[in-house]
Amino acid sequence: MKAAKAQQERRVQLQVAYGNAMLRLRGYAAAETTEVFERVRESATGAKDALDRLAADYGLWVGSFAG
Repeated sequence: MKAAKAQQERRVQLQVAYGNAMLRLRGYAAAETTEVFERVRESATGAKDALDRLAADYGLWVGSFAG
């Protein structure tokens, strides 16, 4: 059970990193960028994922602000 939770946390962290790369590669308002941060928001749950949820919310906010 712990291994599955650790794997999920790592997956969320990788999605955040991918989203940050997409911000720079495709732009803030790109559909691909928004999709990545939507997946992060859906995946990030629990207290340990608070920073990841914040990153997802920021990515979605900046995308809507720039678009």
